[in-house]
Amino acid sequence: SPPPSPPSSPPPPSSPPSARLTVLNRTLAWDGVPVFLSGVNLAWLRYGNDFGNGQSNAHFCALKDVLVNTSRAGGNSMRVWLHVEGYKTPVFDADGVVVATDSTGSLISDMRRYLRAARQLDILIFFVLWNGAVLKHQRVKDLFSDMSKLDSYIDTVLVPMVRSLRDEPALGGWDVINEPEGSVAADVADPNPCYDTTPLARTGAGWAQPTEPIPMEQV
Repeated sequence: SPPPSPPSSPPPPSSPPSARLTVLNRTLAWDGVPVFLSGVNLAWLRYGNDFGNGQSNAHFCALKDVLVNTSRAGGNSMRVWLHVEGYKTPVFDADGVVVATDSTGSLISDMRRYLRAARQLDILIFFVLWNGAVLKHQRVKDLFSDMSKLDSYIDTVLVPMVRSLRDEPALGGWDVINEPEGSVAADVADPNPCYDTTPLARTGAGWAQPTEPIPMEQV
């Protein structure tokens, strides 16, 4: 059978988008019409450094080439990782407080440029912020346990990023963390079923944090 059709082209970014990806009766819909998302988990071309820090035109073109090839294959969605381990973005100070999106302030504009390239190809983009399958950077791990540091990320990066890009029609959604089970403390009983990880016992969960796994309540 032929591959699923991508969603119809959204309106130009300069006008208010009328077509958006929504949930309709437990299914995804594009402008009110059920849509099947079929695409690629690109993950990255440069690990944690695809956006921001003065992205070069050459690197943008490399990212766009993947979009073009995905579109030609009938794909209509792309999952792309953003900070990943946090070694390149965002910018932390010596105390682990987030003080900037990136070293040159180009993170959001680089993301917007990518989204508009995706829109021209009728591809929806899903940005993934962090990677729980590895998560070795202590400053990123501190965001889970120190609310003041987490707030510094939210206020300095997340809120400006979401507000700046919210009207981009090609933005399909946000994925907070890839494979959080890799860093969570497994087999820990809790009276709150949302935090009880005993069902994860002997599943391999927590492989990325063998000595200091993150409690589910902090994830």
